[in-house]
Amino acid sequence: MYLVKTENIAVPAINLAIEEYLVRKVNSEDEFLYLYVNEPSVIIGKHQNPFEEVNLNFCRNSNINVYRRISGGGTVYHDKGNLNFCYITQSTQKNFNVYKQFLTPIVEYLNSIHVKAEINSRNDLIIGSQKISGNAQFTSRKRMLSHGTLLFNADLQNVSLALKTSLEVVSKSTKSYRSPVTNISAHLNKSFSMEIFKEQVEKSICKTYKCLKQFELSNSDWNEIKKLARSKYISWDWNYGLTPPFSFIAENNDLEFKVKLEIRECKISGIEIERDDKNLCARLWPLIKDTPFEKISLRKILLTEFNESFTNKIIASLYPF
Repeated sequence: MYLVKTENIAVPAINLAIEEYLVRKVNSEDEFLYLYVNEPSVIIGKHQNPFEEVNLNFCRNSNINVYRRISGGGTVYHDKGNLNFCYITQSTQKNFNVYKQFLTPIVEYLNSIHVKAEINSRNDLIIGSQKISGNAQFTSRKRMLSHGTLLFNADLQNVSLALKTSLEVVSKSTKSYRSPVTNISAHLNKSFSMEIFKEQVEKSICKTYKCLKQFELSNSDWNEIKKLARSKYISWDWNYGLTPPFSFIAENNDLEFKVKLEIRECKISGIEIERDDKNLCARLWPLIKDTPFEKISLRKILLTEFNESFTNKIIASLYPF
């Protein structure tokens, strides 16, 4: 197994692109381990709905971007206090959805520093009843990506606020399983830095998997990775456009309407009017039909018919995210 080394890149789009590039493009006979730390961000599973899983208003106001990964599973929060680990290995039916082999070296390390971590039935790492790690997998041809998080000293208030939404959304997307969380650092007898924690986790995994060599990405590799990050991981089409179909109730008592909006391919595809006392929705529907479900797009098209103040009132109801 090769240990992938980079210059401590904390850009989520780049790190997600590195993971995908390693599992899809690099020599299929080689196996890799990559550990990294991201700047504050929210990472959703491939089949999830960000409008259902994420407090988008809080994230927008806090400069926390949302990204979609290629693996399934639930939504996680990343920041400089969260360590991410990624294995790229050969894929077989026998080892897909089997996480123990990847998590055991981490559990052994944590136990060695007197942190009583264990693997639960959902393939999370827990301390008591509190979660410290979520995990997911992806397969491509004969290759498998298994990756996860480790809450070392993350901002748990941001975890709670970023992954909390009060709006009711109806969809068939993959749902996150909400669990109480804790930081590993809160269970240590003595404090140490993320850098030391990363080195020690890396050492424990490498001892098990015999990481004999380091792997450095070439200039050609970096060109492909940056291209993938630009075209996919920072794009609205990937992060939001792939959202599974959903619906929600939009209501505004001042404007006297209540409707059910249908969203398909993250575009407004249908509207069921429950109350429209001023026939406003009948005027709106020809404007917003097939419009991307995105605030800037909605604002632009509504301003062609309404003044700014009225447009803001409409958007507050049609896009309360």
